[in-house]
Amino acid sequence: LIGGVCHDFFEAYDRHLLRTQQGSDYAVAEQIMIDTFAKFERPLKAHIFDQYIDVCWEHVKDHVLDLKTIVGIEEQIALTQDLEPCGWDAPEAWIRCKLDRLDIDGTTAIVTDYKTGWGGDADVFQLRLYAMAVCKLYSHITKIEVVMLYTRSGWEDRTVFKREAINSTEKLLR
Repeated sequence: LIGGVCHDFFEAYDRHLLRTQQGSDYAVAEQIMIDTFAKFERPLKAHIFDQYIDVCWEHVKDHVLDLKTIVGIEEQIALTQDLEPCGWDAPEAWIRCKLDRLDIDGTTAIVTDYKTGWGGDADVFQLRLYAMAVCKLYSHITKIEVVMLYTRSGWEDRTVFKREAINSTEKLLR
C-alpha cells in the first residue's frame, strides 16, 4: 500500500513540476501529498499516513526534474508481437511497459523506475525490457541507462545498455 500511494504521489508531483516548468516545488509538495493520499484507490488507515509522508519527503528533498531532458512521466510504450510500436490500447499490443520517468539527452535515454524500498537487486529482465522498448520507440537512441531509484535511501541501481547489446532481449522475451 505504501508503495502504491507513494508512486501515485511521485507521478502527481512530477506532473506538477512539468506543468509549472519547475525543477522542484517544496511549497506545494505537502499539499500534493495530502491530496494524493486522500484520492488513493483504496481507503488507507491513518497509521500509514506518517510512513507515506516520510517516504514522500525523502523523495522531494533530493528530487529535481530536468526540464531540458524530460520526455515523459508514466510513459507508456506498447509493442506488437513483431516488436513494432503501437498504441497502448491497440488490440495488437503484445507487450506493454510503463516507465515512471523517461529522459532523453541526445542519443542517451534515461529510464527512472521509482522504488519505495531502501535498496535491493533490480530485476535484470525488467531493465532489459525497458531498454528494448525505448530503442524500439526512439530509433536515434544508442545508449539506455535504466535507474532503479530507491526513494527511502536515495540509492540508485544504474544499469547501462548499448543499443546493439539489447538484441538478445527479444530471445529472452519470446
